[in-house]
Formats: sequence, structure tokens, C-alpha cells
Amino acid sequence: MFSEPWEKIAISVGIGFLLGLADAVGFFYTVKLFLANSAGVKKAAAGFFEVSRLILIIIFIIFLSSREIILFVPLFLLALIMSLGGKMLLILKGLKQ
Repeated sequence: MFSEPWEKIAISVGIGFLLGLADAVGFFYTVKLFLANSAGVKKAAAGFFEVSRLILIIIFIIFLSSREIILFVPLFLLALIMSLGGKMLLILKGLKQ
């Protein structure tokens, strides 16, 4: 369907989009489950889940970029933009309420 360089870019962008979206959704549910009217123990658990999810995403990006079919830069940049954009959207939406 695509030539080889465009195919690598398209696959990298698609995986980066899904990875960033999954991180933003995970952030939403972490906030919803652990931080809504919670004590210190739940906040510590939420921090642990955030850090562990970030480490897993970094490991997944490094693993995928070691393959020849995936390009690192589009994968990383789109995952970062989607993740941070989704988190900022949820934070700003929460501040308005």
C-alpha cells in the first residue's frame, strides 16, 4: 500500500498514537480511582502506578524501536504528544469543574 519509508512512518505514528492515548486513559482512571477524596496511602499508590506505567511505556518504546520496521522519532514524539495532551486536557477539564 505504501512505499517502505512511508510504511515505517505510518506504523510508527499509529502505534505512537495508540500508546499515548492508552497512557492518557490510564492517567484518567488512576486519578478517578485513587485521587478522588483519598487519604495519603491511596495517593502513594496512585504515584506508584503512574511511575510504573511510565517505565513500562519507555520499555515498550525502546523495545519497538529496536525493530527495523518501527522508527523511533515518530513513535516517541506522537506518544509523548498524545500522552501529555490527554493529561493536560483532563487536568484542565477537572479544574473547570
